[in-house]
Amino acid sequence: MNMLQYQTFSAATKMGRLIAGFTQTELAELTGISKSQISRIERGQLIPEANTITQIARSLQIDRRYLLISAAFTTLSKPTRRDKYILTGILAAIKTPE
Repeated sequence: MNMLQYQTFSAATKMGRLIAGFTQTELAELTGISKSQISRIERGQLIPEANTITQIARSLQIDRRYLLISAAFTTLSKPTRRDKYILTGILAAIKTPE
């Protein structure tokens, strides 16, 4: 069983980053995402769009489907207006082969 399994998206992202041995700054440089966005993601303040989740997964060498599914479950547990749009993109990305 994967040690990242059953975590929220923010926890899974942070755990993946720590396991990979990256700082937030290093992950930001690898993904092209700002350090402040990485910080907001890890604090659970931001669920990014599917393409950003895929960038993070590739940089951390995590199966992108794991992070996408974590994001989908996190989104469902804390619904907002933006969630339908985000969730639609996430579900489409899960179905799309890498």
